[in-house]
Amino acid sequence: MNIIKRCGRFVLLEQYGNKYIQYDVGVGKEELLRIKLTEEEFEEIQKEQTVPASIVNDLGGRCSSEELRTALIKDYLRTVSDYSEKRLDLIIQKLNSHKDVFFEFYEYVLYEEFSDNPIVVEGKTARYLASNYPLSPLGAYNYLIYLRDMPEKALADLNAGLPRRKVFDEKRVMEIQELIRGEKSKS
Repeated sequence: MNIIKRCGRFVLLEQYGNKYIQYDVGVGKEELLRIKLTEEEFEEIQKEQTVPASIVNDLGGRCSSEELRTALIKDYLRTVSDYSEKRLDLIIQKLNSHKDVFFEFYEYVLYEEFSDNPIVVEGKTARYLASNYPLSPLGAYNYLIYLRDMPEKALADLNAGLPRRKVFDEKRVMEIQELIRGEKSKS
């Protein structure tokens, strides 16, 4: 995250290949939201031709807080993977099935750090999972959901070192295909 300019309660920044205006909508506690800006809006704010509050009132008024959070999470996921829009929607849907996980993942996306006050499921946090297993930050938060939904199976998978699908190199794929063809010709 690259902070470009602070304008009172607004912060102009670059992150995930985009430009945003960040502001706090929390009452009594911090609740940060970000709105993606066009190049034109970004330049207008930098040159002080536009007041940040007017953009926030205009754009923020047309989107719910949830839509803004979802948009930022999708921007983050686009930078770390090549997920299709359909896959991004499914990821958001899964995270939304456990709102506390969704909000903590959103916090991770905002700060690019794990929470200092994390969700603990079956004694595990996202930071612990990402640090001790081959899991991305998204994978760690998804694993918290797995631990919550199917604790016995999820813990068994952790104890087994997170079994992964087998990935074969091209030579091995050809060998398997030959074996299959040989079996079919015998039938």
